[in-house]
Parts: sequence; structure tokens; C-alpha cells
Amino acid sequence: MNTCHGAPRQMPRGKGGGGARFRGSLANDALWKDFQSMMNNEEGIRGYEMKASQLSAIQSRMEMRLNDSIALELRFAQTVEDWFDEWMATAESN
Repeated sequence: MNTCHGAPRQMPRGKGGGGARFRGSLANDALWKDFQSMMNNEEGIRGYEMKASQLSAIQSRMEMRLNDSIALELRFAQTVEDWFDEWMATAESN
């Protein structure tokens, strides 16, 4: 059973593995070997931690932007509500 986007493929029965075994693509194998070699040395571990730190910083910035966007939407909704209340008060007084 083949899947798209380089996902692991199930090996057919009788071809070196039971139906439950999975074989990754060559690209996935190369990535796994790179990851293993990186984690086997101190410099690689620091690089991995730096990448994780960068991802965390990106996530924090995205959360701040989302919060800013929500606050802006709430201010806009309040402005529209205030404008509508003024308009209704003017309409009732006339």
C-alpha cells in the first residue's frame, strides 16, 4: 500500500517483511541517520536545542500576534457597539 508525500510504505507479504512492517523512504532514512549522528555528539545536541529554542520563540511571537489580533477585534466590536448606541439614542430623541 503506497501513500503520498514520502510516508512509509507497507511492505507486501512475501517480500522480506510481514504486512505489519514499515519501510521508510530513502530520504527518511537519511534524515534519521543525520538525527542519530547529531544526537551522538555534544555540538549536535546544542544545535538541536537551539532549533527547539527558535521554534519556541516563533510560537511565542505567533501567540502574541494572535492576542493582539483578538484585542483589536474586541476594540472594533466595542467601537461599533458604541456607535450603534449613539445612533439609537439620537434616533430616539428625534
